[in-house]
Amino acid sequence: YLSNPVLTKENNATSTPVSYEPVDLRKPKENNATSTPVSYDPADLRKLCESIISSNKSTNDNHSVPTPTKLIPAVNGTPKIPKAYQSPIPRKTHMSCNSYHEMNGITFDQLWEYPPISLFIGIFTVPYNFERRQLVRTIYRAQQKNLKGDLVDFRFIIGKPHKKDDSPNLRLHLKLEQEAYGDLVMLDIKENLHKDKAYKYWTWVASTYTSSPKSKYLLFAKADDDEYINFQNLALNLRPLERTNLYYGRERKKEGGGWRTGLLFVLSPDYVKWIGATDIPENLIKGPEDVVVWKWLVWGNLSRTSWINEDCLLYQDPRSSEKRHTWLQKDFASPQTIALHGLKELWMWDGVIELFHGENQFSDL
Repeated sequence: YLSNPVLTKENNATSTPVSYEPVDLRKPKENNATSTPVSYDPADLRKLCESIISSNKSTNDNHSVPTPTKLIPAVNGTPKIPKAYQSPIPRKTHMSCNSYHEMNGITFDQLWEYPPISLFIGIFTVPYNFERRQLVRTIYRAQQKNLKGDLVDFRFIIGKPHKKDDSPNLRLHLKLEQEAYGDLVMLDIKENLHKDKAYKYWTWVASTYTSSPKSKYLLFAKADDDEYINFQNLALNLRPLERTNLYYGRERKKEGGGWRTGLLFVLSPDYVKWIGATDIPENLIKGPEDVVVWKWLVWGNLSRTSWINEDCLLYQDPRSSEKRHTWLQKDFASPQTIALHGLKELWMWDGVIELFHGENQFSDL
């Protein structure tokens, strides 16, 4: 498996916060303490995986080793059963709603006048979602190169595979993926969404990125792997916001308040540090990964001066028929969109790529 963040507990009579020691997850070459992390040329990685597949044809493992590709062919594939996703995404040049900033007198063009920001995004995924990660990775790396002054970094956040999913091939592919790209973070827990993954993620972020006064990032986020995030639009909308007491995202209102939904929400460093240094009660750790974070902030009676609801630019794909997320949907997309959620199958991304990046940007990949 990958080198895991190491769980440590401080000896403290009044509290025992859990934190993580920062580690470089890229495993160095054996017998050479000073060597650089192992990396593979995509062509070499393809050959290696092909040889592994060939030598393991007789195995009955649950997970075969997919051959890495520059961009997953399924993006342009056509499903056998016609679905709504085969149609282009309904679109207009501007949303029918107003964004948070527009409601406060700041136009989209005026967002460029604010200082750039730096943001870290942890993308929740599961160990065996190789193809989706490769697609998301390809799109997001291309976006990183085109950012105008802002810095947006991301890592894929996974837990250890459960016994029913585990296999030598799964372990091998995770190892190869990490050595090739270095963007996986395996938390020291079994993979889960509603048990303790959110807590382990945010305490890892606190220890890894906020322990130094000269942190590389001004803000920190959690996102899903079944969504498209427009990095530049997200950065622009974060630029004018406060860097303390910030809790930003699409609000789901319930009695007693509302949490920012798990498709994408952002926290300021002071909140992240507080999570890392606080003994959160056990009964507040388990639950949906977005709801529990809101519960922590409420339980801690923290200041709410910058709790922002972006109700317009974060939403479910307009073509989606997933009933439990109908409240998240909009009738169409626009170029100002920050995040588009609910892209469960790889071929669903085709219209998203065409809308935000043009038909031919990834055609040679």
